[in-house]
Amino acid sequence: MKIYMLDTNIVSYAAGDVPSVQERLEELAATGHVCISALTEAELRYGLARKAPGKAKQAAIESYLAKFHVLPWSADAAKAYARLRVANEKTGKTLSLVDLLIAAHAVAEGAVLITNDAQLAEMKGVEVERWKP
Repeated sequence: MKIYMLDTNIVSYAAGDVPSVQERLEELAATGHVCISALTEAELRYGLARKAPGKAKQAAIESYLAKFHVLPWSADAAKAYARLRVANEKTGKTLSLVDLLIAAHAVAEGAVLITNDAQLAEMKGVEVERWKP
C-alpha cells in the first residue's frame, strides 16, 4: 500500500480552485492513504497569516488540513534530511530548506511526495509524482 504526502503547492492549488488538481486529489483521497507533513501545515498557515486570503480560500485550506492526516516531524525524518541535504549539496543544486525538510519527511515515512516542484521531482532518493496544474 502506497502512502502519498502532499507538498504545500498541491494543497494550495486544490484550495485555489484548480480543477485538474482537485479532481486528482479527490481520486487519491478515496484511497485513504494521503497525508500532509506538519511542515506543509506550517507553510499553509504562514500563507494564510501573511496574505489574509478570502474566507473561501481559508475555509478550503482548513478543509484539506482536516481531511488528511498531518504527520509530526520525527527523528527518522531528521536522519533522512541529513542524508538528502548532503546528497543535494554534492550535486550543486539548491532547494529551499522547507522543501528539503518536506522531502525528507516523505522519505522517512516511505511516502510518495506529490508536488509541482521540478527540483523536487529531480531529486535522487525521493519518490515523487509531479502534478502540473
